[in-house]
Amino acid sequence: MGQYIPVDSFIHRLDPRTKIIALLAFIPAIFSSSDVYVLMFLPALLFFVASLASLSVFFVLRGIRFFFWLLLFTALFHLFFTPGDSFYPFPILGIDMSRQGAVTGLRVFLQLFSVIVAANIFTLTTSPRDMVRGLEQLLSPLKFFGLKTAEAALMITLVIRFIPVLRDELLKVMKSQQARGVVFSEGSLVIRAKNLVAVIGPVFCRIFDRTETLVLAMTSRAYGSDVERGAYEKKSFKGRDALAFSLVIVFAYTLFVKY
Repeated sequence: MGQYIPVDSFIHRLDPRTKIIALLAFIPAIFSSSDVYVLMFLPALLFFVASLASLSVFFVLRGIRFFFWLLLFTALFHLFFTPGDSFYPFPILGIDMSRQGAVTGLRVFLQLFSVIVAANIFTLTTSPRDMVRGLEQLLSPLKFFGLKTAEAALMITLVIRFIPVLRDELLKVMKSQQARGVVFSEGSLVIRAKNLVAVIGPVFCRIFDRTETLVLAMTSRAYGSDVERGAYEKKSFKGRDALAFSLVIVFAYTLFVKY
C-alpha cells in the first residue's frame, strides 16, 4: 500500500469514517459478484475515484506493483487447475486449460485487483492520524465490552502503515546490493534464491531500527498509559460524506442483489 499524499481533494476531505465504511462495504460487494463484465468495469470506477483524489492511474498502479505476481499466480492457478471444458491441453504436464478456469481466473484476478486498488487509494488519501481517529470512533461501542479502542485502532494503523515501509526498505537494500554488483535477474534459480536470501537479513535489521525509533517516539508521547488522548482536529460528517456514503450503499446493494 502507499504512503499518504497530502492533497486538497474531494476524497481527501471526506471523513475517515466514511472512507473506512466505504472500503469495508466495497470488499464484500466485490467478492459477492460473479459477473465478469461488471467486474471489468470496477477498475475504471476506481481510477475515476483516484482522479477525484488528484491521483494519476500510473501512481496508483505503481503502489501495488508488488502484488501483480500474486494476482498473476492466482489467475494462472485457476486457469490450469479448475476442471471444465479443455481448450488448450498440455499433455507433457498432464494439465489442461479449461474455459471455466479462464473465466474463474479472470474473475478472481479482477476481484483481488479491485480490492488492492481500493485499499491503496484509501491509504493514499487518509493520513495515519485520521485513520487512527476514524477506527477509534468506529470501534467506540466496543468500549462497553472492555476493549481499549484507542490501542486497537493504533495497532491496526501501524500494521497497515508498515507495509510501504517494508517495501521501501526492501528496494533500498536491493539497490545497494546492485551497486555492489549483485544481479537479481540473472543466473540459475539457486543463484537468484541466494541473492534474495542475502537481502532478507539487512532488510530485517533496518526494519528493527525503524521499529525501535517508533517505540521511542511513542514512549516519549506517553502511549501505553491509561490517560485518555484528545484530538488536534475534530472530524464531523458533512454533506459530501452523506453523498459518498449514499453512493457506496447503492453500489454495494446493486452488486449484492443484481450481480
